[in-house]
Amino acid sequence: MKSITILILSLVLPILATAQWCYNSNFTKGKTAMQQKQYAQAITFFTTSKQCSDWKNNPEPDKMIAQCKQLKTKQEENEAHKQERIRQENEMQLEKERLRKEEDARLKAKQEEDVRKEPERKRTAAINGISSEMVSINGGTFLMGTIDGESYEKPVHEVTVSGFYMGRYEVTQAQWKDVMGDKPSTFVGENNPVENVSWDDVQQFIQKLNEKTGESYRLPTEAEWEYACRAGSTTAFNTGDCLSTSEANYDGNSPFTGCSKGEYREKTMPVGSFSPNAWGLYDMHGNVREWCSDWFDSEYYSHSQRTNPRGASRGSNRVFRGGGWYSYAFNCRSACRNNNSPVSRRNYMGFRLVSPK
Repeated sequence: MKSITILILSLVLPILATAQWCYNSNFTKGKTAMQQKQYAQAITFFTTSKQCSDWKNNPEPDKMIAQCKQLKTKQEENEAHKQERIRQENEMQLEKERLRKEEDARLKAKQEEDVRKEPERKRTAAINGISSEMVSINGGTFLMGTIDGESYEKPVHEVTVSGFYMGRYEVTQAQWKDVMGDKPSTFVGENNPVENVSWDDVQQFIQKLNEKTGESYRLPTEAEWEYACRAGSTTAFNTGDCLSTSEANYDGNSPFTGCSKGEYREKTMPVGSFSPNAWGLYDMHGNVREWCSDWFDSEYYSHSQRTNPRGASRGSNRVFRGGGWYSYAFNCRSACRNNNSPVSRRNYMGFRLVSPK
């Protein structure tokens, strides 16, 4: 400990002595108080700067002090520039990080939006002065069927469909009348879905409509229908695992397993009375059951085509989907399949149109 103390003193005392000598020597004689103060302040810098360490032996100390002050100023400026450069680089890095995060957030939001809602384009076709909106459905691949439903809704299998247009709403009574000239429905209302129409009746409607418009309307395949109904969802309904009667028109006395009861209206409602699914389609669950183009085959899923399946090549009944105003929630599921004779007319049977892209 004693030796360390001696070593420290041997280093410090010469510096203090040099400072004292400078202050009391002829070096400060004749100088103003301000100059003497500047000399005293310079001592620390001079004793630590290699360039100025020999200031006291310089024959022109005033000149050397001025040079050393310039050197100190230059060093301080260099240090300030260095710190400013570091600050600017840090700011640039932070700005780059902010922009990257903004871009990541934008891309993520876009991806989520693309999954939630397919890009939509409106197309209008005149039906004797009444506009029928068609929603653009982009093609894609999805899992068709269910593991929890009827045997003819299994197995779950991957299906790819090409893009198409689908009616935003079920065909209304007003639209039917403008094409066919009659009013077959039980529940009267111009903006209510047409019902009491058979599959064969619908084919006549489509034929006349295409002649009037020059378009190529048709019924959806059941693969197209389920793909559009799901709108990217994998749950029992496109609303989730439950379907409330504030979301669709069905028999609320018979909710889905584990879900709450609701209202039973016992009639159709005007199209678009409830919120649409993620792709802008209304009443895909409930209101009226919707005819599809396919022949029904209870074993079809076991040997179905994987790309644009069209259903069985023959059969006795046609497929319908979606559930109706009188249906239990179970029969309104996205994967629910049902069928009836193509000549059958029921006040819970209606349809919506599709057309090719």
